[in-house]
Amino acid sequence: MVIAYTGSQDVLDVIGRLGRTEDIKFSPDYRRFAVAGFSASKVFLFDFSVAHGPETKLILTGAAEIFSESFDYPHGLDFIGDDSLIVANRNGSACILRLPECTNGAGHYEISPSGAIAERDLLDSPGSVSVNRLSRGRYEVLICDNFGHKITRHIVTTAGCYSVQDSSVLLQKHIDIPDGICVSSDRRWIAVSNHNKHCVFVYLNDGSLNASTGPQGILKGVYYPHGLRFTADGSAILVADAGAPFVRIYARPGVDWRGVHYPSSSYRVLSDEMFMRGRGNPQEGGPKGIDVNEGMGIVATTNDLQPLAFFSLPEMLSGTGDNSYCSDQQSQLAVTCELDLDDYTAASREETKTRAAQARSRATQAEKRAAEAETRARRADFRASRAEIHSKKSEGQVAAMISSRSWRLTAPLRWASFYFNQIK
Repeated sequence: MVIAYTGSQDVLDVIGRLGRTEDIKFSPDYRRFAVAGFSASKVFLFDFSVAHGPETKLILTGAAEIFSESFDYPHGLDFIGDDSLIVANRNGSACILRLPECTNGAGHYEISPSGAIAERDLLDSPGSVSVNRLSRGRYEVLICDNFGHKITRHIVTTAGCYSVQDSSVLLQKHIDIPDGICVSSDRRWIAVSNHNKHCVFVYLNDGSLNASTGPQGILKGVYYPHGLRFTADGSAILVADAGAPFVRIYARPGVDWRGVHYPSSSYRVLSDEMFMRGRGNPQEGGPKGIDVNEGMGIVATTNDLQPLAFFSLPEMLSGTGDNSYCSDQQSQLAVTCELDLDDYTAASREETKTRAAQARSRATQAEKRAAEAETRARRADFRASRAEIHSKKSEGQVAAMISSRSWRLTAPLRWASFYFNQIK
C-alpha cells in the first residue's frame, strides 16, 4: 500500500527539485527526514507529521534545501542526534552539519561544516554512512568507501565541537563497491550492500572485525543492492534493489544471520514502466535509498523518477498486499533483468580483461624502455671510461716528453723561434 503525502505548494516544489537522489534517513525523534541530492549537490530536509484515519497520510510541513561548500556529490547521510547530520560526499569528505530548526514552508540554507572526517589516505570515495551512539557525546561512524572497496570506522565526539578520536579500516575482504550499510538496533549485526557481487554481506559485530574478516551471512537474490535496513527487532532486512523495481525482504531463519539466504518476498515500489524509463543501464532504475519509521509503520524510498515514496511496513513484511505492489518473479521483466545482468557482467569481465592486457602491455613497454635506458647508460659509462683512460694516457705522454733529454736540448731553438716571431 502506497502511503500518500501532501504539503504546501512551496514544499512540493522542493520535491520537484530533488533530481537524482541517493540515501534517505529519518531523524532519531522521527520528526524529520533527510535526502541526499546527489546531482543537485544539496541535502534536502523535510519536517513532517502523520495523519491517522481510514488511510494513513504524511503531511510535509516544512522543507529546507541545504547547500554547503563541503558538498561534492553527497551520497550517504545519517543523523548524529536529532540536530546534526553527517554527509558522505562521493568526491570529497564526510562533513558534519548542524541543522536549522524545524520550520513551516520552504527555505534555503547555506551551512558551513562543524566538523569533518577527511582522511584521504583512508577514505577515497565516501558513500553510505551509519551512525551508532556509543555513549553520551560519543558516536561510532561507519562509512562505505565505494571505490576503495572497504568499510572504515571512526569514533566521533561531540563535546564542545566535533572531533575524530580514532579511525581505522573495519572491513575489506571480498567487498567490491559497498553501496549501503546499516547496523541492527542491538548492534550485534552489520549489513553491507556488495554492489558488484550482487549480494549483501552480514557480519557478526563481536569486536573482532578487521580488514581480513569475511561475512558470516550472505543475502543473495538481489541484482544491485543499495540502501538497506534492519527492522527494529532484527528479524528482517529490507534491501533496495537498484537493478529492479523491488525492495527485497529477507527474513531471519533462526536466531542469527549465519549462512546463505534468499528473499522471503519482494515488494514492488515502482511500476515496470517507470522502472524501465529510469533504467539507463542494468545498475539503475530501481530504488536507491530506504529507511524505516517503525513507530509509524512507514517505509520510505527514493528513486530518480519517483523522488519520494512511502509504503506500509506491516504490509511489506507480510508478503501480501494489493497485487499491483506484489512481486512477480516469473514475469518477463525478471527474465530481462537476469539476461541484462549476465550481459553486463560478461561485458565488465571483458573490459577488465582488456584493461589488464593494456596494463600488462604498458608494463612491458616500460620495462623495455627501462632496459634500453640502462643499456644506453652502460654504453655512456664505457665511453666515459675510455675517454678518461685516453686522457690519462695523453697526459702521461706529454709529461714524458717534457721531461725528456731531447726536449731540454731543443729548448734554445724554441726560445729563439719564439723571439724571432715576436720581432717580425
